Amino acid sequence: MQTLTFLFLMLFSYVCLEILREVFHFNEIVFFAGNIILIAVLGYYLAKAVAKPLFDSQIAMEKYIKNTLHELNIPIATIDANVKLLAGTLKDEKNLKRLQRISSSSANLQDLYNELEYLLRKENGCIEIEEFELREFLDRTVKKFDDVKKEVNITVNCPVHHIKCDKRGFSKTIENLISNAIKFNKKDGFVHIEFKNDKLCIEDSGIGIENQNLFSIFERYYREDSNIFGHGIGLNIVKEFCDNNKIEIKITSKKDEGTKICLDLKKLTFN
Repeated sequence: MQTLTFLFLMLFSYVCLEILREVFHFNEIVFFAGNIILIAVLGYYLAKAVAKPLFDSQIAMEKYIKNTLHELNIPIATIDANVKLLAGTLKDEKNLKRLQRISSSSANLQDLYNELEYLLRKENGCIEIEEFELREFLDRTVKKFDDVKKEVNITVNCPVHHIKCDKRGFSKTIENLISNAIKFNKKDGFVHIEFKNDKLCIEDSGIGIENQNLFSIFERYYREDSNIFGHGIGLNIVKEFCDNNKIEIKITSKKDEGTKICLDLKKLTFN
């Protein structure tokens, strides 16, 4: 309907311009300029009319997601509360293991909730900047990989040091780097995390990266080894966070020997 209205207005305006040209003897340049202005004005109003439903739909979708997200927190809290109550009464080992699985699943739901909430805040430019202690943060992050690291040995060498930034985004960045260091490692390999001179380095004994591919690894969906499961977005997330927070990234790697990625956290240091 809007397109037909637009075409009708264009045709009507063109006829009017033709009549004006015949009556007032406009030359071709003036007539052409009049058409351009007319198309621009009508195009603007048509685009506005077409875009409005899209914007309204997006606003409605955002509102729905926010409301759903809020409601999701209630059953998670209920599950956690009941798990804690049952943990104090159950004695049977099998039931306790089942309860532990329920607790782990609830924790995964809570992580999903936190992630969705973070993405909404990020989209609206409402990211919270926090001060936190780096050593404690790294110890907690490494502990998350206890069930997936298998034979890979992870060590942390970091003095007490405070930084200030988007903690959730920083956490996603470090988790992606550690996850890759484990995923592309060798059997009985190592991952060493060290903070020194404002630089946080994560070094592994993995399969390494070809020199010609070092500039490609931060591209979205890029995968160095297609035989290893992954989606190729982890390092792109790392790059985005570092770019947004003015963190310089340095990579050194040798094929079949390992990779070392260093982040310069000088601009995040809390004074």
